[in-house]
Amino acid sequence: MAVGQIQVEVPPGVTRFHPLAESWNGTAWKVVPTPKLAQAGAVLTGVSCSSASDCMAVGNEGRPLNPTQVILAERWNGTAWQVVRTPPPPAPGGTALSAVSCTSPSACMATGFSGFNDGTGAQVTLAEQWNGTTWQRRTTPTPGSSGGLAGVACTSPAACLAVGGHATPAANSVTLAEQWNGTGWKVQPSPNPRGAAVAGFGGISCPGTAACMAVGSSTDSTGESAFNLAEAWHGASWSLVTTPNPGSTTNELRGVSCTGASSCMAVGDFAGIGNELTLAESWNGSRWSVVTTPRP
Repeated sequence: MAVGQIQVEVPPGVTRFHPLAESWNGTAWKVVPTPKLAQAGAVLTGVSCSSASDCMAVGNEGRPLNPTQVILAERWNGTAWQVVRTPPPPAPGGTALSAVSCTSPSACMATGFSGFNDGTGAQVTLAEQWNGTTWQRRTTPTPGSSGGLAGVACTSPAACLAVGGHATPAANSVTLAEQWNGTGWKVQPSPNPRGAAVAGFGGISCPGTAACMAVGSSTDSTGESAFNLAEAWHGASWSLVTTPNPGSTTNELRGVSCTGASSCMAVGDFAGIGNELTLAESWNGSRWSVVTTPRP
């Protein structure tokens, strides 16, 4: 199951953005209808399926980066998508869930951020847990003045890792990693590339409790060039992993999926002068290498 957003004009001349879902049956992709929403804008940014008949998707409803934006969660029962009620935001301002990870139909963890565009700039990290019936907010630490969680991966209801970024007192953005132990979230130290002005994670995958890979991007001190970022979790600490950068100006890894500690695939994009191209990189346990992708 894949989720995202589609732009439509209903009536003609009136633009609306609706959630998009498509399912893969082993041979072809098929669009799956999603519930009609009252808001003019909505997007699903993450999905996790514990079986072919049970998926949870998360995102937000409302105008992008608007103080009135609210969380959106929808559940797939094998036949149709249904909107699931979520708790009210913990802070004034817009709220969004970026990613979700489910280990069973009754155990999901979703992460994101709350409080943007509230006039204070105090955006905070956000986590919500699904118990099969309801969503419940779980308190997350937010280092520095603001932060957000972009990706999450769980190996059990009591073991999750979430990644993203947070602001420092010097106004830089640095990597952020947090661990869930079944009762609370705790920040885990994560390194940043030497000389990076901005660094952050966009996705994470954990094939085991002591084997995770997180990916994202960083910029140099000038802020004009972006580079791929990858870090590996070994059960006790995070370590930087060198990644190729085929683009001359911009490189960014946005998502990753691993089947084992020595087998991961990460995707994103890279750019040179006047172009932007798809990017895929493969991890074999010791190094990342670029994999050729079709480019429509």
